[in-house]
Amino acid sequence: IIWSEADTHGIAYMRVMFDTSGLNEEDLQYASFLKDILGEMDTDRHGYRDLFDELLLNTGGISFSLDPWAVRVSEPGGKDYRGLLSAEIRTLDDKVPDGLSLALEMIMDTVLDDPERMMELILEAKSRMRVRIDSAMHMTAVARASSYFSAAQRYVDLTGGIAYCDFIGGAAGLVREERGMERFIASLKKVAAKLFTKGNVSFALYG
Repeated sequence: IIWSEADTHGIAYMRVMFDTSGLNEEDLQYASFLKDILGEMDTDRHGYRDLFDELLLNTGGISFSLDPWAVRVSEPGGKDYRGLLSAEIRTLDDKVPDGLSLALEMIMDTVLDDPERMMELILEAKSRMRVRIDSAMHMTAVARASSYFSAAQRYVDLTGGIAYCDFIGGAAGLVREERGMERFIASLKKVAAKLFTKGNVSFALYG
């Protein structure tokens, strides 16, 4: 737990972080999709539309990211980054418990067994990635080239670049196969079980 006291004018900024070092490359791609659908599917307690209303009432927003953070290399050949899936939460000071509760609900209690909604989100992700790449082809190409000699850039490519776009395209095809959706959801659950554990979480509070 990291706590930094600062004058934030009554607003608390929280970050819940999960280390992705235990995931292989395929798992990382599932984790990237998982972070995009948290808050976009029902949970055990709320439908996703009701959850959106709760977020508006109790927070200034909860967003999820998956990024490599630079770290000091402690031994030759060691990684120069640490991959983290993070939930960033903004609330008024008196709403900290509500904001944290909603974030944990999204992380731990999202109902993944909804094939119809899952299909919608996969197709939305495929369309969004295609638009993103088409609108920034040069930067995307540079990032892809960098991924061949930088482990951190490889991480970026797997979770948000051309490699991830290929993954989403493959997922859109997989879920149309017999029992393909079942296999896709099972893989998401496996990655969530690896990632979202008590021993793999850090927490930071600024306010």
